[in-house]
Amino acid sequence: MEGLKDNKVAEGLEKTESQLDELDKMLEENRLDDALKAIEDMEKSLEELSKQLDEDMDDLNQETNPEMQKAISELMDQTRDLMKQQQELNDATDNALKEYEDCLGKILSETLKGPYDSLVERGGKVRALVERVDPDDVPSYMRSEIDEAGQRADQFNSALARPELVDALEAVERLVDSVETIERAVRMAGTVPSEATRDALAQSKALSREMARDAANLLKQFDVIKRRECDKFQKPVAMPMPTPSPGEDGQPQPDPGQPGQTGNGQAQAPPPGEGQPGENGPPQSPGGRQRQVAEGARRLQQRIGENGERIPGLPPQMGQKAGNAAQAMDQSAENLDQSRPGDAKGNQRQAMNELQGIMEGLKQAASPQRADRGQGQRDGEGREVSRKKVEIPGAEDHESPAEFRKDLLDAMKDKAPEQFQEQVKRYYESLVE
Repeated sequence: MEGLKDNKVAEGLEKTESQLDELDKMLEENRLDDALKAIEDMEKSLEELSKQLDEDMDDLNQETNPEMQKAISELMDQTRDLMKQQQELNDATDNALKEYEDCLGKILSETLKGPYDSLVERGGKVRALVERVDPDDVPSYMRSEIDEAGQRADQFNSALARPELVDALEAVERLVDSVETIERAVRMAGTVPSEATRDALAQSKALSREMARDAANLLKQFDVIKRRECDKFQKPVAMPMPTPSPGEDGQPQPDPGQPGQTGNGQAQAPPPGEGQPGENGPPQSPGGRQRQVAEGARRLQQRIGENGERIPGLPPQMGQKAGNAAQAMDQSAENLDQSRPGDAKGNQRQAMNELQGIMEGLKQAASPQRADRGQGQRDGEGREVSRKKVEIPGAEDHESPAEFRKDLLDAMKDKAPEQFQEQVKRYYESLVE
């Protein structure tokens, strides 16, 4: 218990004993005003002591509640198992995405290296040609178009470097439009540009058109090779069914809610497209396996809802987190079915984050921390200590200071005040449990 571990209760008792000694001295010296002030201070100290005892008893009750701890443990096991299965899917998706990207890179670095390198070289040349256009040779309303042409040349070179051939083609086509627009404006203005500007516009126009044509051809060749050699990596390899966790007898226990098993534990033929039997059970497509994990997340959401009242310290958003995880898993399954591992990766990351949040919430419930201490608010079955002012007698309520002192000392010799008897009783019971 936090209060006992931090010696707060012992310190409170020592403080009260010291205050009693001081009060006794004040009464002997007939310092009634000081004595009344000391009684008010003692009242506050006793309220704090009562509150600490009450909170410690609540913590002890939660920490020694076997039913609650069992419910938390089961939810943590279920969450941990889902995290393990999701991580296996995440790893398979990452591996497939890496193989796919490596395959794409080889197309441009090996199969289509010549035409790709030629476009990279010409991209640098056209950028230099655009810079040679003198703004003074261009109508004022068209000078911003020179900057546009330069930006589009930069976008083309950047897209090639990533490499993103579709973006590169779009950028070079926009570059052609910019250069032709500038040249047309110069011609219609009726002025004679410098020879350098005239040559730069003519060469950049011819070169950008040539680049647009070659970029379109490169993209077509790239797509043909990609479909033939790389698309197979877009979908992760089929994964075996997970082995059921052992039960109390040490034997694998079937989950009636798991796909691929009947309610009596008998193996069930996988649905079409979900794979063929393998070493550890029938393999599944990644999309099918992802849907299975999503169903597990929904079962977790249901169990969190069913156990909410048994775990008063469980954060209220845990059920929603399980639902969010299931939804992200569904989206991941759809992306995996459509051969979009890059999109599926983002969904899987979100699902894992939600599961990690649930685990943190369960750990918090298993080791409750009283963040609301000192605020007068109590959760669950805890009671709030009364803040009602205790009436303190004035000097006029006694015949003399001597009688007032005698009444107070007599009260100190009696047993604990009634409002503190239950807390004291619970405190001593906890020490012998």
